Amino acid sequence: MPKVPASVPESARRWTPAEPEAAPLTDRERVSFLLALPDSAPDEYKQAAARRVSALKFGVPDPDGRMWNPDRKGMPFDSGSRYLDFMRGMEKSGNIWEYAADDELKAFAAADDAGKIGLARKAMGIADKAGEIGQRLQDTFAAHGLDDGHPDLRDAPDDVLSANARLRADRDARRRYNLEQTASSEPFREPRAKEEADADRQAVDAWRSRRRDEELVSRHAAKLFDRHLWAVWLSVAPSLSEDARRIAEGAVRGRRLAGNDIAAFQRLDEKEQAVVAKLARLSRAPSAGTAVNTLKDMGIGFLNGLGTLPVNAVIQAGRVTATLAEAVFGKDAGLIDNAEMNRRARERLRLEEALD
Repeated sequence: MPKVPASVPESARRWTPAEPEAAPLTDRERVSFLLALPDSAPDEYKQAAARRVSALKFGVPDPDGRMWNPDRKGMPFDSGSRYLDFMRGMEKSGNIWEYAADDELKAFAAADDAGKIGLARKAMGIADKAGEIGQRLQDTFAAHGLDDGHPDLRDAPDDVLSANARLRADRDARRRYNLEQTASSEPFREPRAKEEADADRQAVDAWRSRRRDEELVSRHAAKLFDRHLWAVWLSVAPSLSEDARRIAEGAVRGRRLAGNDIAAFQRLDEKEQAVVAKLARLSRAPSAGTAVNTLKDMGIGFLNGLGTLPVNAVIQAGRVTATLAEAVFGKDAGLIDNAEMNRRARERLRLEEALD
């Protein structure tokens, strides 16, 4: 062994190799560490741990449990300890859907179309039931041969549109006769056989009834998902761009769009703007914001198309088939056109919703 020169300091003579750097923890290891936080830890530590578990394990950026809390919509858990206990229970269950969804949402998701209509009608209050009866009665006596663009014809299939066009032609023929008849005119003759006209009326009436059923189910779904904001996030977030998701996460954490995100928000396309705005609004307590936006939360547009969630939302979130257009505006929305003025007006409304 070579002799060490006397000029070498004593500390260098006793040098030993440094320990190799430990590999960084995986997300799984981080989650296990956070869930193992001792009960004696301060409550704010528990809330921070639960928040990180929600994001790392379940993909939901929930700062205080407001998206998970099954008891109060838009309200956080009353302590970090409760929030962490909820995360521990969900981790132990291994299935987000079974643990976090209530029985009413599970029954709704498992039902077929007819079952969903029945559940929605059963959940209606007295005033809502009276309103629905009145609407159906009004449909019974409503006119046929509707003009193009009538709300009842929106998204109607071709056979319904054709039936309505024939009824409109009958109506126009009768109107012309009434305007042009004289004392010597012959009695009005129906242009078609009664059976044909009746069949067309039945086709239009059946479509109207189907639309009312869809509206009823959509309103009920909105109320259910209003109590399950985690399900809304897991269903919509995978379809968002990276920028939209980042802005949405900040809006959920802050309960409104951050001021330094407004410019980035305006660069998003209209569908993503609407998603971000609605997520910000839904993350707030019902008493927050204006009465107008509180009423908007009960609208049928945002959650239309999300009526059937996967059995395990964590595993299958990426397979949700609802498109952004349906999720945001609903099949009936008809909100998109190419006019720049209208586009800017809609953007302003979405900004108000996200900031209010």
